[in-house]
Amino acid sequence: MVKLDVFQELRQDNAYALLLEDINGQFLSHAADSVLREASAALLHTRSFDELQEITLQKIAKLQEETIAGLVVVARGKNLATAEIGQKSLQEIENAVKRLEYLASITDCKEVFETSPSTYTASSASTRKSGKRRQGKGNNAADNDEPETNGDSSSKLPFDILSDILARGATQDDTEDELMLRAIKTLTYYMMWNVEALSTGSDDLEGDDDAQRQTDFEHFFSRYTTLLRRVESIAENRKKVDAVKMMAASALLEITMLGAILAPAAEARDIHLSRTMPEGTQRQILAIYNSAEKTFGKMTEKNFKTNDEEVDEEMEDDEEEADIVDDLDDSQKLIYEQNLCEMTGKIVLGVLSQIVDENMFKNRLEKNKRSIGLNMKEIINHLATEDKTAKAKGKKPANAKAKPKISPILVDEGSDDEEEVNENQENEEAHRDELAREESLAREDEEADERRQQDDNAAASGDDDEDMADADD
Repeated sequence: MVKLDVFQELRQDNAYALLLEDINGQFLSHAADSVLREASAALLHTRSFDELQEITLQKIAKLQEETIAGLVVVARGKNLATAEIGQKSLQEIENAVKRLEYLASITDCKEVFETSPSTYTASSASTRKSGKRRQGKGNNAADNDEPETNGDSSSKLPFDILSDILARGATQDDTEDELMLRAIKTLTYYMMWNVEALSTGSDDLEGDDDAQRQTDFEHFFSRYTTLLRRVESIAENRKKVDAVKMMAASALLEITMLGAILAPAAEARDIHLSRTMPEGTQRQILAIYNSAEKTFGKMTEKNFKTNDEEVDEEMEDDEEEADIVDDLDDSQKLIYEQNLCEMTGKIVLGVLSQIVDENMFKNRLEKNKRSIGLNMKEIINHLATEDKTAKAKGKKPANAKAKPKISPILVDEGSDDEEEVNENQENEEAHRDELAREESLAREDEEADERRQQDDNAAASGDDDEDMADADD
C-alpha cells in the first residue's frame, strides 16, 4: 500500500486525485474479482487517511454514481423481475451488480441506492459505457441479444432494480446463480448501512428534522419488508439446496438480526420490527441445513443417517442431492463447504442473538459436530463457549430447557470412548483434506482470473487494430 501521508507532506493533492481516478478507472473497466478486490482494498485504505478525506470522499461519491449509472444503463428497457434475459445482457448486469457488491462492502451506499437514476449526469453513464468498451466490442447496451420490454427499469431506484433481480431467484436457472448471489450480498450490505445510520443518529429532534427521521424509518421498514419477502421466496420455492438457497437462508438470518438491532428505536416511532424470526421460517432454514449437511456428507463420504420418521419425507430429495454431488468438481465441493460454513455461522449468530429458538438449532448443530469437519466444528463450538460463560456466571445453560420434537440427522457413531481415541487422527486427516481443497480452489481462481484477463486484453487489442486500420484508411 502507498504511504498516503507523502501526498500531504509534499502537497501533491492533484497527484493523489489522479491516483484515485486511476483506481476508479480500473474498478469500472474490469470485471475480474481479483481486480475489483484489489481496487476495493485500495479505496478502503485511502479512507483511513483523514488529512485527504475530502478528496477521497469526492472520488468515492463519483465512483458510486458511475457504478449505479452502469447498472441503470444495462437494465434500461428490461423488466428484470420477469423478462427473459439474453446471455450478453445477463453478463453485463452481473458485472454491474458485482461492482456494486464490492463498493457496498466498503462504502456507505445508502444514499445512492435511494436516489432516482434521473439525477445522475449523462457523463457518469457515458464514462461507464466507455469503460465497458475498453473490455471489448459487443458489450454495450445497444448490442443486447434480446428485445426490450415495457417494464423499463431505468426509472426505478437502484434498490428496486436489485429487488427485481431477486424476484427471479425463486425459479431454478443455473445461468443466473452468480447474479442472485451478488444481488443478495449487495442488498444485505445496504441494510447494514441503513441500520448503522438509523441506530447511531439522534432521536432528540424537533420539527422538520424529526419528520425526516420518521420518514427514514418508514422507508427502511418498507424496504426491509420487501427484501425479506424476496429472500423468503427464494428460500422457500427454489428446489435444489444449492449455493443460492443457502445464501438466502443466511441472508434471512442476517437481515432479521439487523431488524432486531433497530427494533427498540423503531418501536419508539410506532414501527414494528420483529425481534425474532417466525417459527415457519426457522423450520424452513432448518430443513435447508438438514439437506445441505446431508449433501455435504455424501461429498465427503461421511456416514450420516436420518431417523426413520424422516426417511419418507427426504427420499424424494435424494435424487436431486445425488445430482448436485455428481455435478461438482473438487473446487466446487470446497465452495459448497464454504457456503455451508457461512450458513452455519449465521445460524450460530442467530442463536446467540436470540432471534431463533436455541433448542431447535443448537441441538441439531451439535449432533454431528465431531464428524462434519474441522471448519464446521470450530463454528459450532461457539455455542459451547456460550454455555461455559453462562455456567461461569451461574446462569442456566441454554440446553437445560425442554427439547422440542425435531428429528435430527444422526451419525453412525461408535462408543464415546472410541470417538475420543480417534478424534485427533480424524482431525488431522480432515485438516489435510481441507488444505488440499483450499489449494485446489486457489489454483482454480488464479487460472480463471488469468483467462479473463487474457480475454480482456485480446478484446482491447482487437479494438486497437480496428482503430489503426480506420486511421490508415
